[in-house]
Amino acid sequence: MLKLGKHILILLSLLSASIGLLAQQGNNPFELPGRKIPTEEVNPETNLPVAVPTDQNPFEIEKDTATELPATETPPNQDNPFEMDASPVTTSGESPGSSGENASAESSVDPQNPFEVKRPSFSTPKASVATPNKKSVITGTEPLSGKFKLWMTILLVTVLTVLVNIYKSALAKVYRSFLNDNFLKMVHRDYGTVSMIPYLILYVFALILIGTFVFVVLTHYKIAFFAAPILNFLACTGGVFAIFIIKHLILQIIGSVFPVSKEIEQYSFTIIIFGTMIGFFLLPTILLIIYAPANLTLPLIYGTFIVIGLIYLYRILRSLFIGLKYISLHKFHFFVYLCTIEIAPLLVLVKLVTNQ
Repeated sequence: MLKLGKHILILLSLLSASIGLLAQQGNNPFELPGRKIPTEEVNPETNLPVAVPTDQNPFEIEKDTATELPATETPPNQDNPFEMDASPVTTSGESPGSSGENASAESSVDPQNPFEVKRPSFSTPKASVATPNKKSVITGTEPLSGKFKLWMTILLVTVLTVLVNIYKSALAKVYRSFLNDNFLKMVHRDYGTVSMIPYLILYVFALILIGTFVFVVLTHYKIAFFAAPILNFLACTGGVFAIFIIKHLILQIIGSVFPVSKEIEQYSFTIIIFGTMIGFFLLPTILLIIYAPANLTLPLIYGTFIVIGLIYLYRILRSLFIGLKYISLHKFHFFVYLCTIEIAPLLVLVKLVTNQ
């Protein structure tokens, strides 16, 4: 029995060993398929090893082995810094930075790694030197603004309307005195300290109009004493007032020194009458000059100067009749007065304007 049991045990061990050998040669349903190592082949076009998988694994990530993009595909946007495999391009079409830096950056990238992102290399853009716009140099003053013209027109027309309504009779006498020398003598003989006030008010407003005309003409020729238009207006008006006030003061001094006080007073009143007429004549001319087209401004200025010159000559002729009996006896003194009081202020004013 013992020998029989030993023989049975030996047979069972041999049977189990054979079954194990047979099981290794067969397929195990519980064995997981292993990852097969791909064999390398050489691509004749690119001379690069190509991995050829022996078996298809559904979980295997296929890698793009092409070194260049196909002709049908669009290259990545080079201007987008968030695009993979994109590098900014300068305006000249070359990649920024030196060639050595680009080569080292490209060599550090593994082309076989699909998750490798090329680090974009940025360079400081060339600062474009913007040439500043050259402003045209304006000599003199700029043209009058529309607001300044509007306010000046409103003030002048308003004052003129008030004065005409208040001193209508005095204005009528000024006009008749301008045309008739005998009426001028009669008005001068009848006026006193109180009756002279309307003529003085009209005369002051006329001097303001004369100063305004000078200001408008100087602005047209771009001649300025100050940067602000209002200061130029005040300077022109103040200059006109200074010339006429100095003239009247000199006449008063001459009348008090020499025995010609009556004739000097009549001559001073003649200056007031003619100055008032010139001032009121210049108001429409001022409005025409500042609002007329550019091609009409110059003829208006020249025409106004011609009319003023004619009125000035007419005043000289009227003044000669006042002192005719003294002129024939004192020709030299009359010539000195004419050069000092009548001509010299105009020459000084022209000199100041031309120097500016």
